[in-house]
Parts: sequence; structure tokens; C-alpha cells
Amino acid sequence: MKRAFKTAVCLGLAALAIMSCVSGAAAVASDEILSSRTVTVDPSAVTDDFLVLSGQTSDGPDFEAAAADIAECALNFEESIDVSKYNIDYDAAQMNVLVSYLKYEYPELINLSSKYGYGVRYSGEEKTVYFKPVYLFSADEKDKYFTPFNAELDKIVALAQQQPNDFSKALYVHDYIVSACEYATEAYDAPDSASPFIFNAYGCLVDNRCVCQGYSVAYKAVMKRLSIPVDYALSEKMNHIWNTVTLDGKTYHADLTYDDPVPNIQGYVGHSNFLCTDEEITAQDHYSWTTSSTISETSYPNRFWNDIKSRICINGDEVIYAAFNSVNKSYLERRSLTTNETSVIPSALSGEKWQASSGGYYVGCFSRLELVGDVLYYSLPDGVNAIALDGSDDQSVYRLPQTAAGMLYGFVQRDDKFYGELTTSPTYDGEVMELTLSQFKWSVVPGDADGDGNLTILDAILVQKSVLQIVTLSDKAASASDMDGDGVISIHDALLIQRAVLTM
Repeated sequence: MKRAFKTAVCLGLAALAIMSCVSGAAAVASDEILSSRTVTVDPSAVTDDFLVLSGQTSDGPDFEAAAADIAECALNFEESIDVSKYNIDYDAAQMNVLVSYLKYEYPELINLSSKYGYGVRYSGEEKTVYFKPVYLFSADEKDKYFTPFNAELDKIVALAQQQPNDFSKALYVHDYIVSACEYATEAYDAPDSASPFIFNAYGCLVDNRCVCQGYSVAYKAVMKRLSIPVDYALSEKMNHIWNTVTLDGKTYHADLTYDDPVPNIQGYVGHSNFLCTDEEITAQDHYSWTTSSTISETSYPNRFWNDIKSRICINGDEVIYAAFNSVNKSYLERRSLTTNETSVIPSALSGEKWQASSGGYYVGCFSRLELVGDVLYYSLPDGVNAIALDGSDDQSVYRLPQTAAGMLYGFVQRDDKFYGELTTSPTYDGEVMELTLSQFKWSVVPGDADGDGNLTILDAILVQKSVLQIVTLSDKAASASDMDGDGVISIHDALLIQRAVLTM
């Protein structure tokens, strides 16, 4: 039912109607004749107009170059851009292609409205065709919108760049956006009062509310910065748009919208629509799409993620996630991305069940994960635990009060704060509340900077190197190295380690 609802209200781009038309009949002082018309682009339908670019001829309209020109001009809030030099005529169909290409291929243009105009000016036999953007905000408000948008875009790109390869980057960005964003149901419930930003990347990355177009262009905006090829798949029959991603020379479907639930659950990240073949995306209720990409006929290698509903936390060449087995038990699983071997991480999650009000249990794992430095935080029905990445130091950092009317079905970190979602069912909207987690405590040998369990002069040397910024200590190593307990790793800590070694 959630999927059917989402399909019905996902919004994209399509030309609706000519709202006004003024024919060029009156001469002006310069003997020019001006015709103009304003077109409203209706964001309630998806069309594949821009995909005709794949069959573009050399002597036809150069939509790609025109869009690049308009993109540069739009950042300066120019009111009119000459497009006739790109062989674009005063034609509604051509303008539909141009604006679709512009919106989809330049998702960073968060100031562009879904409305636009175009006009033509005649001076003798010379004809000039103009594209006229309509902006969502004024040039004076540029910093108000572009500053937080670019800051968030820079943040996600920087975090993704820490991942070891393109697959991990694509997965990280997918999980980040799906976890942070919420599907904008107001597009269906109250369309007249819905924000226009729900259709673009600003709505997804800053407001954290958007529809399918917002998810798709936001993913494109981030991946574009990461130099990973991302395009679109569009279905007019579904009224839906999603992405295609190219990794290792092969292209796959990736639908972030369908991997985010309605109603929203904090920290829920589905993966059944990530890196799919045509057959696999069809099994997820997709149909009648068009894309300029050729989709791989073979599944992505070791496609393990189909049933995972938590964030997949990446740690170098391995990942950790919340899993569920056939005997209705939850657990943390570690998987090598190089060998595909798995192991269970002993934790308080093992064997946990989320109880229904009827007295039974819901089938599935409802734990949500967040990786902060070297510490993995995971939710339980009645609280949150934290565990070191090496599987040590599993400890409770939050517990629900006994009077709580429900269990934790949602858990997420956002802007350095943790939030939980309390409800009685995985399909009900719950109460979202900020959680105050107790500080994670490492079990360390004081001074053991290299983590080998022994205190030696090598530990002091490692601390000195960290002070000189030659090496970076892990969170656990830093905790062990802070000998004077002032929260700062310094030469004084290295001297205290040396002193401790000499007195052993």
C-alpha cells in the first residue's frame, strides 16, 4: 500500500499548457517585433523528453550546450538567455526538452522554478529566440538558500570521498540520503501549500523533505561531484523517476525513493532497489520505464543487501549491518567486501524481538545503526547500545523509561544529535524524540596507543607522531593515549607513557 501511494504521487517534470500567448503584431520603436509566451511546467507528471538527447543529430538543436549556457546564466539570475545560436527554435516541444535536460542534468540549480518562459524577437529577417528562467527566490536571497545547500553538498561529498571505492561511495550516499530525507506526503495531502523545493535537491538535502524527483536529482548532484556516472530512469505510466548508476563499466537501477518508507521511520534504510538489473527492479514493482543507459543483464556481484533495513556501515573493505535469520532472531553481521565472508558480532542485539501489542512478535529486525568514528551505535526494542568496531566493549548508552508507551522502531543521528522514534508498530508514525546517550567508555590499557595490549616505548613514539600529525590515532587509541586525562593528545602524554614504561 505504501508503494502504491508513493507511485501515485511521485512528482517530476512535464509541460502542461500555454498559460498566455501574445502574438508579435505590434511594432516597437526599433522596428523589432516581439512574441513571447509563458509556459507552466506541471510538476505532477514525469516525461522522458530529455532522453531524446541520446539520438541528437549534429545539425539539430544543441540542447546540451544550451543547457550549459543557461546553467551559468541562471546562477547569476539572468532574466533572458539567447538560445537561438544553439539551433533551438521558438517551439514548445523543443523548450520542453531543454528545460527537462536543464533540471535533470544540473540539479545544483536549486533556484530554478518549474515554470519558465520563452520568446522570439525579429529584427528584419534576423530572429533571436530567448529562454526566460523563472526563479524560486531572488538574487538578494541567494546566500540564504545556496549557502546551506552547498554546505550540505560539500559535507556529503567529503564523507563519501573517505570511502575506499566507487561501490562504497554509491552505497554511502544512498544510505545517507535515504536516512536523512523523508518523503513529502504533503505533495498529495496538501499540494497547494507544499513547498516548491520538494521537487529539487534543496528539498532533499536541506529541508530533508522531497518527492521522487528530489531524491533523484540530489543523488545525481552528489555523485556528479564524485565523478561517478549517474543518469535517470523515467516511467510516465508509474509517474515516477529514479536513477541509474554505472560502476565498473556496468549500469544498474537505484531507486532511493522506494528504499525510503511511507510513513517515515527514523533511520530506516531499505536496499532492495539499490543496484538492480531490469529483472530485479521489475520485481520491486517498477514497469514501463525509459532510460538512455543500457542496464546490465547480470546482477551486481555478491548482492547481499536486498533485505537489509538498517544503514550499511562501511569500515574499509568490510561492512556491518543489522540482519535477521529464519528463526526470528536479530543480530549484527560483519561482511568482507573482498571475500564476501560473514561473521556474527556478539552483541545485545542477538536474539532480540520487537513485541506486538497482541503479545506476539513482529517478524524482522528493526534495529537501526549509526557509525560514529570507531563506535557503532545500534538500537534495541528498549534502548540503544554501542559497540567498538572490533566487537569489544558492547555497552548500554540509553534505555527507555519503563513507562514508555511503545518501543524504539527508529533511531538516527543527525547534526551530531541522536533521535529515537517510539511507536507500537513498524508501520505506524511514532513520536520522535531527542535521545541523550551516555558517553562510550573504551576498555583500554592506559598508554597502549598501538592497541597490542602491551605498554612499550613504541606507544610513546606513536603518540609523538600523532602530535606531529604524521599519523592519525583511532578513537580507541586516542582514549588510551590521553594519560593526563585532559582530552588532548600532547607531548606530555608521550612523556607519561615513557615514564610508565621505565617504571615497569
